[in-house]
Amino acid sequence: MSPERIQYDLFRILAPGLALVLLWILFLSLLEKNPGRRATVRSYAVFVVAVIGYLLTSTLCICAGSRSGALFWARAVYPFVAFLPIYWLEYCARFSRDGKGLPPLALGILTIFPVLTLAMVYVPSLTPLLWA
Repeated sequence: MSPERIQYDLFRILAPGLALVLLWILFLSLLEKNPGRRATVRSYAVFVVAVIGYLLTSTLCICAGSRSGALFWARAVYPFVAFLPIYWLEYCARFSRDGKGLPPLALGILTIFPVLTLAMVYVPSLTPLLWA
């Protein structure tokens, strides 16, 4: 068995478990009675949705039976991949700053990079810049 095959099999086994763990943590966070943590829990929920979207689309890309199906799922994963670091940063800022997230200007500047990445993925003339 090639290392690539082992990597894919390991991903298919671990991805559902990771999704369940993240959902369990989210569920426990929702049960918390502290109303000051609601903004933090909301930002964590957005992060969890992005991670599960990434895991799901990556698994479907691995399991795709055709080249066109794999290409479709490889492109479908990018909205999750591009914005995941920003969601994580926003969650960390809210967690460590008592519910206060990043300033809107900082979020706007950080959002430029994912938008450029998505443009490179979905605009045919820019795709070679990403997948050369």
